[in-house]
Amino acid sequence: MHFLYSVLRFFPFWVLPTAFILAEIGLFFRRRKSRLQFTFFGLAGFLFLLTLLWFGFRGDLYSDQWLNALF
Repeated sequence: MHFLYSVLRFFPFWVLPTAFILAEIGLFFRRRKSRLQFTFFGLAGFLFLLTLLWFGFRGDLYSDQWLNALF
């Protein structure tokens, strides 16, 4: 359970680098003219949107309460 609290508390610090890596993979597939580019760009955009929502809903203050309500 402590692992889940840590993952959610530090959410943007591991999600933003992951989103940038997915965007780079999307650029790689774009140069190869593959349709997989849309999947990777979509995942990167989704993670970036989740990060914005995390900051918007003050995840730094309420992430522990969200997990308590979920479990």
